[in-house]
Amino acid sequence: MSRDKDDLSGLRRKRDRGRRLRTAVLSIISVVLVALLIGGLFLALDGRDTRIRLAFFNQDTVKQTLTASGLIVREEIQLRAPGSGLLFPLYNSGSRISKLDQVATVLFPGHEGSAGRLHNLQKQIYHRQAELIRTDFTQPQVQKARELGRAEIAKTLTSARLAAGSGDVQNLDLVRVELEQTINRNSDQLRWLEFDDIELQGLQRQYKTLIASLKSGEQGNAITCYNSGWLSFRNRSTSLRQSDLITLDKERLLHELAESENMSPPFAYPAPIEQDEHALTLITGQEQYLAFFLPELKGKPLNPYQHYTVSSLTTDVSLTDCKVLRQEELADGLLLIFRTRQGIDRLADLSGDTFRITISQQTGLIMPIASLLDYAPEQRAARIMKIEGGKTVIVPVIVEATDGFYVLIRGRDGDPLAPKVADIYVRNPAQFEAGIVID
Repeated sequence: MSRDKDDLSGLRRKRDRGRRLRTAVLSIISVVLVALLIGGLFLALDGRDTRIRLAFFNQDTVKQTLTASGLIVREEIQLRAPGSGLLFPLYNSGSRISKLDQVATVLFPGHEGSAGRLHNLQKQIYHRQAELIRTDFTQPQVQKARELGRAEIAKTLTSARLAAGSGDVQNLDLVRVELEQTINRNSDQLRWLEFDDIELQGLQRQYKTLIASLKSGEQGNAITCYNSGWLSFRNRSTSLRQSDLITLDKERLLHELAESENMSPPFAYPAPIEQDEHALTLITGQEQYLAFFLPELKGKPLNPYQHYTVSSLTTDVSLTDCKVLRQEELADGLLLIFRTRQGIDRLADLSGDTFRITISQQTGLIMPIASLLDYAPEQRAARIMKIEGGKTVIVPVIVEATDGFYVLIRGRDGDPLAPKVADIYVRNPAQFEAGIVID
């Protein structure tokens, strides 16, 4: 009897195992079938639900840029402290200074409060102007500054769109910095607008009176400029001179670049100083030189007869007149020296910076790179889908330039279907065929 029970239990265990195995197999098959069904639905929806998207051709500019650290070299002289005390500049950095003007004072003991009073007046002027800006939008100066701000922010947002399209995280971060600087610059422009306001004019008169007292030497030793130029709050500078850039080698340039990156930023004033210390810097030359070493341009020298645009990423300034003063092709890159007469005031506090260099820019018919068919970058060839006679047609084109998100294109010579301004093209051509009638 016991043996019969054991045989019966064994049969039950086998049946249970069989049921569990069949259940597991059926579950796996069900999952696979559901996955196939979902995948089929997605494919069907992709093919059925996509709508044709159209756009007009228009002309625009595509730029090829690179980002690099650069050294700034100028003709300049050191302004030294005439005594010990609290150094207090009387002009903003970058201000244009006349010969024999007093640009700063080293306050005598007991007169340190003058710096605080000057800062307090600056704050009161700022707050009064901000209040007037909020309550009076009819002022022409306010409207002009706001329009300028809107245009600059729109330009920055275009840069953000391009960076987002290329997926470049570094460029997105640079765009964020650019946007912050644009907003800050516009705020500064609004801050120093002149208004026909009694309270504001009274504050400005007090400010000018205090400045005149500090310049006169009544409260400290004034620092006088014996040359004209632009004021810089730097109290350190590169040992290079402009003439040195004609002969320097790569190793010296890289050393100076590293030194400029490690250089401490200008002091926040007022600041204690000892007699005869380097207090401020006066930029006396009318030009500044920008020095770069660019591995990206190995074997790609620039056109020496062209003007280039070099933009500072720390400030908002774009130098559009940069001429190649020297370029030397090395085994691992290009040593490049630009000369510019622009932006001396805006870059006055910098001895080095990160710049965006526009290597080339080209204007033509523009479209998203994603709207191309059969794009072959090496051959600069592609096809597009455009609307001709109310139908979709495929047209071969030549890709003339790209920034990684947009392309400039032109049709082949003699092609009657070559695209032109105001022609309509299909932005998502991969889902459609030629010959589709567009209602």
